Amino acid sequence: MNLRTSLRLCIASLLCGAGLALSAASTPTAAPKVALTPLEAELAAVASHLPGAKPDELRTTPIPGIYEFKRGAELVYVTADGRYGFAGDLYRLQDHANLSDVRRRELRLALINAVPESSMVVFSPAAPKYTVTVFTDVDCQYCRALHKQIAEYNRLGVKVRYMFYPRTGPNTASWSKAEQVWCSADRRAALTAAKLG
Repeated sequence: MNLRTSLRLCIASLLCGAGLALSAASTPTAAPKVALTPLEAELAAVASHLPGAKPDELRTTPIPGIYEFKRGAELVYVTADGRYGFAGDLYRLQDHANLSDVRRRELRLALINAVPESSMVVFSPAAPKYTVTVFTDVDCQYCRALHKQIAEYNRLGVKVRYMFYPRTGPNTASWSKAEQVWCSADRRAALTAAKLG
């Protein structure tokens, strides 16, 4: 046997051995089955009728047989059999409460709270009483007007957390300015300078 053939056999056996080790390591072990609560089973049944849906994206509504289906902060209402869905607001007529709007606010707040402050530019007093999160565009005149009062907001105990939202989209002047602010050593000073033009 020559050296080339020997090397090929060695490589083949290594690959085969690695494949066997990988398949053995990736063989799933049977996880103990956990009994679903009646509500979990109900939501899983509804999800099974909706392509790509997961039970945790569904919840019951005050209307029997109608379920809330969420994707991000968007809501749709669906029937238990998954045959019908409708978009719109669900109201409780007794007190005119917009249940959809209340739910959307909860979902939006959860999405915002999932973003760490390290991904924002924050202007904060030492002991903030309130927190406001602002989607900002350095070229927006209203955003600039708000930022001119940032010291006063901080004095009143308001922490302002900026998240960039260049309205004109990628590859535009506003986008480029936001990138320059984000890449600056002092983002707060750079944002203030950008908002001053």
